[in-house]
Amino acid sequence: MAGRPPFVIQREGDRHVRVEADGTVTKTFAGQNAQEEANREADRLRRFRAALDGVDGATCPALLHVDGPPWRVNMARVPGVALSDRLAGSLLTDAELGAIAAVLAAGVTCYVRTFAEPYYDFHLRNVVSDAATNTLAFVDFGVPAELEGALPMLDGHDPLELSLGNLVGSTVFEAARPRSVRLPRANRAQSFHLAREVVDSFMGSTVTSSGVAAVARLSYRQSARRGSLPRRLWYLARGDLAGQASRAIARICGERPLA
Repeated sequence: MAGRPPFVIQREGDRHVRVEADGTVTKTFAGQNAQEEANREADRLRRFRAALDGVDGATCPALLHVDGPPWRVNMARVPGVALSDRLAGSLLTDAELGAIAAVLAAGVTCYVRTFAEPYYDFHLRNVVSDAATNTLAFVDFGVPAELEGALPMLDGHDPLELSLGNLVGSTVFEAARPRSVRLPRANRAQSFHLAREVVDSFMGSTVTSSGVAAVARLSYRQSARRGSLPRRLWYLARGDLAGQASRAIARICGERPLA
């Protein structure tokens, strides 16, 4: 447990997120482009929340203010837990997974239409699930650190295809984490089934299974090759070298049966 506010809930590169004593959430940016990143995050919160008014079961945090330096965005805290944690902690019915997949698909479609860009950080851990109201809140709209150096390799992909590839790659990466491999197989499998349902809902549009899979493999590799040597060896051994990640991505993207 993190304890009573204030406390930090996420650190990634030059960004950190913490819950304040008043219960709001502040995302602070450092580095060369801090002001630009903070203003971008604030813009995405403001416009995406308004756009999601027309999407049943979806929302995002309300922007309160942006200021600096240090450059930071203050937002309302949304109720619930990260969707990845909910899936790890309990087994959902097929109907529940189907309903969540439908909201995820509608949410990412709304994002791409609103901003004419991919939802680069479209991860299960960046969706807050409030089981009491059956609402999903989308958070984090920047470019994740692991993708920043790989953007030229992603040029040419449809924005939805790229967003879905990031969802699939991050889902497989989360399943390979040391804490995740200790979970019951059924709990780990349902995150794959959920990602598969979301991807399947776009087949027949501008999205292709091969394109989603290509982005997902790149997303996994970029995540696996960051950090300390022991960390990199863990993910490379479990994923790239053993082929586990590639096979999991193929199954989620419909290139193989999802057992």
